[in-house]
Amino acid sequence: MRNNAAAKASLNKVQAGDTIEIGPFKVELFHVCHSIPDAVGLGITTPAGLVVHMSDFKFDQTPVDGWPTDFAKLAEFSRRGVDLLLSDSTNANALAGLPPRS
Repeated sequence: MRNNAAAKASLNKVQAGDTIEIGPFKVELFHVCHSIPDAVGLGITTPAGLVVHMSDFKFDQTPVDGWPTDFAKLAEFSRRGVDLLLSDSTNANALAGLPPRS
């Protein structure tokens, strides 16, 4: 890595359900379905409001790993008021549902 960045980095293991504080930010991690195992979205409470970052995801009702997206957490964010949603979804414009990824 450039400028010995790896030696300077502080890496922390996180998982869905964790909440971490980073300066003025509160970051809540929640599970999202994805072809990458253990993918998480982020609910970031900032002084300016709530940001939800989901990256790429799929609302799969029958995921291969049996662990669907945390819809309860998304509903909680909705009740709190999301100021900015950052997301994308592969095949979002597909007219019919797609089969679960294997």
